[in-house]
Amino acid sequence: HGSNNTVEIIGVGSAWMNGGSLSVGRVGTGNNLTIRDGGTVSSGWGFVGYNNQNDSNNTALVTGNGSVWRSSLLIVGNKGINNCLVISNGGNVSDSYGYIGYNYDGDAKDTGTNGNSVLVENSRSVWSNASELHIGFKLPNSQLVITNGASVFSQTGYVGRLTSNNTVLITGSGSAWTVGDLYVGHYYASQNKLIICNGGTVYSDSASLGYYWNSSNNVVLLTDSGSVWSNRGDMYIGNPGLNNSLLLSNGGAIASASLVV
Repeated sequence: HGSNNTVEIIGVGSAWMNGGSLSVGRVGTGNNLTIRDGGTVSSGWGFVGYNNQNDSNNTALVTGNGSVWRSSLLIVGNKGINNCLVISNGGNVSDSYGYIGYNYDGDAKDTGTNGNSVLVENSRSVWSNASELHIGFKLPNSQLVITNGASVFSQTGYVGRLTSNNTVLITGSGSAWTVGDLYVGHYYASQNKLIICNGGTVYSDSASLGYYWNSSNNVVLLTDSGSVWSNRGDMYIGNPGLNNSLLLSNGGAIASASLVV
């Protein structure tokens, strides 16, 4: 419990090994974890904003080549508000399951004020999810930004699952999300967005835009020359949701084995 506390792990050989859970902000605000210049953290479960709507404005920064945070489960904003993870300048975060905006119980309101986010920026910066990555799980207004040559990997990706108004932005040459099965708006999900622009790239094995009942008004925008979505398998627009849109503009390109509308 508490607010405005700071932990820093700095330099090669500096390590924090935690077999249980690591929480940055547990019933508190303004707490910070910094891993930089080759520092390492390992945790069983990791939280930036833990299990309370009052857990707000907590941050974790992983920056510099060789800086690593490994966790089997990583949640940025577990019912909390405006919690943030930044991976920059060659930092690396790896987990099995990643969530930005998580509300398993479903009792937090879709108020539009949650605003949890992850920023992955600069070449060699990586967020790797061995299994699933959720941008908004029963909690709205979460955001993932991949920019300036950074990379994100996941076996399955959800942009809005049982929630609304979540966004993924992939922008800049070399910025990429590599994902197996990709869902934009999954199961009673609306107004979620995937934006690929300014040379950003998505690589997927299969994709659905507006998956299952009441998944409506979800959007993929692919814009600017050099921006590419490459899908190896089937791509569904409305499956069977309503009013979902795929928009191509200003030289954005898409390649898919099949497209079902």
